Amino acid sequence: MSFGGELAPRAAATEHRLAALIAYDGLYSFAGVVQSGIGPAIMELVRDGADAKVNALIEQVMSSNTQIRSLFRWGMWVYGVDGPAAVIRATDPYTLEGHAPQITCPTLVLEGASDFGPGQAIPLYDALRCQKTYHLFPTAEGGGEHCQAGAVSRLHQVVFDWLHTVLAAVKT
Repeated sequence: MSFGGELAPRAAATEHRLAALIAYDGLYSFAGVVQSGIGPAIMELVRDGADAKVNALIEQVMSSNTQIRSLFRWGMWVYGVDGPAAVIRATDPYTLEGHAPQITCPTLVLEGASDFGPGQAIPLYDALRCQKTYHLFPTAEGGGEHCQAGAVSRLHQVVFDWLHTVLAAVKT
């Protein structure tokens, strides 16, 4: 789930023994999420190597924005780096561009209508060349948040119904 919405498809691009794949929630480019979230001005500073300035700007935002704070603290831990500028650089390789078309198993791409990575599931879905299904969880039914945090039962219904159908077809 979450970042696994990019990591699982990336693995599936080179592992063709899989019977099914679920991108939960579909994430075409983690780098794109991070870069669009911080904006072009900070990205220019990152490209210029102004790490101290970038770190100070992002740390200022982190003090009042829990979503940004969580993202960058998680990024420093996961990537083993010491500041926001390094997190931004570490995300560069995390994209499914060129990889998604290599996926061969049936794929379910999930998306929450209010997720923090809007616009990420559709590019993944569009790039797939395999049998594919897209499911959008609307906010009104509680599933619009990141990885359907407010509607786990509905998530399970969609996922297990899809798996039942897809895996039944594989058996025949």
